[in-house]
Amino acid sequence: VFTSCIWESAVGNCKKTYYYRPLQSLSYLLTYQFSSRPWVFHLVNLIYFALDVWLAYLLIRLLTGDRAIAVLTAGIFLIHPLNTEVINWIATAPELLFVLFVLLSTIWFILYRRTGLSKYLWGLSVSYILGIFAKEPAVFVPFVYP
Repeated sequence: VFTSCIWESAVGNCKKTYYYRPLQSLSYLLTYQFSSRPWVFHLVNLIYFALDVWLAYLLIRLLTGDRAIAVLTAGIFLIHPLNTEVINWIATAPELLFVLFVLLSTIWFILYRRTGLSKYLWGLSVSYILGIFAKEPAVFVPFVYP
């Protein structure tokens, strides 16, 4: 999972594609261990999406300190995702994991800035690396932080 790319069997080697998303392959591999039925893969994506909604709630609550605004924001995110493919399509695990780890790293960043505790910096670092392993655009996350 971590030493090859997902398209290696189709194109021969990974040097032709530069497509490296090991968390996508790992997610599919672990899901397949439970069952190869499509509904299980959909269920895993729904679990990822539920985690994304929960993290969106935590982030907004952390930023505003207002539970009602956080519930409203997460509720809007829940019922009206910007990209409905991530819910409907099995092959969107990278997008869901990307959002999960970007939200998580942002939460860790805010906690680190507020407290200065190194444990939050470690959480930020691990989340950031996992975000990159989920989808390449996560490499730009530090440029968003002030």
